[in-house]
Amino acid sequence: MKKVMFFLAATLVFMATGCNKENTVTDDVQYVSELKVNFEGDTKVSAAHSAAGLKFDWEDGDVIRILEDGNADSPIYNYVYDASSESFKPEDEGQKMVVGTKYFALKAVNPVSNFITVDEGKSIVKLNLKTGASDERGLPAIPLISDVFTADASGTVATMHHLCGVVEVPVNLSAEEAARNVTKFSIYSSDGKLAGYYTATPYPPYFLGTSTPESNTAYSEEKTTPYEAGDITVFIPVLPGTCTGVFLNVYFDNGSSGGTYIDKDRQLVVERGKITKVTQVNY
Repeated sequence: MKKVMFFLAATLVFMATGCNKENTVTDDVQYVSELKVNFEGDTKVSAAHSAAGLKFDWEDGDVIRILEDGNADSPIYNYVYDASSESFKPEDEGQKMVVGTKYFALKAVNPVSNFITVDEGKSIVKLNLKTGASDERGLPAIPLISDVFTADASGTVATMHHLCGVVEVPVNLSAEEAARNVTKFSIYSSDGKLAGYYTATPYPPYFLGTSTPESNTAYSEEKTTPYEAGDITVFIPVLPGTCTGVFLNVYFDNGSSGGTYIDKDRQLVVERGKITKVTQVNY
């Protein structure tokens, strides 16, 4: 049965199963060979906007990274979602969580190299909400981080927290512009950091702030089938913060682009884990 969650309520239940004798070394260290997910949802958009937020689903092959808390040299344990068992399993059978060790989970695209530091025993990670042409963009790239949890063979509970917000842009796309094959959108701020590098921690407040280099532009997903004329809704992940002078960029499949201002004089405040809706744009 497919499990879904809403954007504003993301709880990850880690049902950590201990291994048998084959997974126990001579010093009686036990390893977690399966990460069972038992909650309503995840980070991939699979349904339309609803009153409660955005629906998400895990997809077969999704990867979450498991890191040791307080260890700047922590190995990265990749656990991959297996849809048939509705659980995450180690990508490499030789790299599993150790029972009794404190970890946190991370769902983020391409963490930067040497991205873990430790401050007063607490982990800080440097991540990148990317905007390059070859990067995963839009809602599939939404990052999450969990609270710290201790791997336990009998089951462990941790809560996932969003690290960015989402700007919702209602667009009335004219037939003339739709005929030019619109495939993606972005928003640009003349005063505000929308994407790029940022720091986060598995402790409140989770999102710590942007770091250099930042970006004034954040992108939606790129569609393989162009948008049709009429009312559409565009969702763009954005780092938390305040921005002004927001401009909507519209991209066509021939490489050209156009655009228009969104609430030009309005101060746009984006909060972590929340959807900020702007005034409808006619284009």
